[in-house]
Amino acid sequence: MEVNIHVRSKKFNNTTDFALQEYIKRTRNFCRLSIVFHKPGDKSFGVETKQKGSCAFFVVPGKSTISSTDFAGLISGLNLNGISRISFYLTTREELTSMSNVTSSEIFSVSSFDMSKEMTAIVLAEQIYRAYTILNNITYHK
Repeated sequence: MEVNIHVRSKKFNNTTDFALQEYIKRTRNFCRLSIVFHKPGDKSFGVETKQKGSCAFFVVPGKSTISSTDFAGLISGLNLNGISRISFYLTTREELTSMSNVTSSEIFSVSSFDMSKEMTAIVLAEQIYRAYTILNNITYHK
C-alpha cells in the first residue's frame, strides 16, 4: 500500500519534518508513507484523484471527525477493494469549492480544531500509523 499526504507548501520546518519522519519510519512495515509538496497555486493539486487502483481524500478542518477504529476500517476496506494507493490532500473548505470533482464521501477531518498544515500532517500521519496498529492487533503505546 502506498499512502501519500499532499500539502501545498514548499517544505516543513525541522521540528515538523522530524515528527513526520518518525511516523514514516514506524509505518514502513505496513505501507509506504510519503509527504508530497506542491507549490502554492499548483493547478495539479488534487487533480490526479481518479486513477485506477487509487483513491483520494480531502482533509479539512471541521466538526465531523473520523474515529481511529473507523479510519482503520476505511483503510482495510480500501485494501479489500484492490486500492493500492491512497492520497490525502490537506486543504481548506474554501479551496475545495474550486475543485468540482470532489464528492462529500471524499472529505473528512482529523480534528475539530483549526490546525496548521504542519500539525494536520503530523496528526494524519499519526492516525495512519494508529490505523495500521489497530488492523494488525499491535499495542499502540509502546
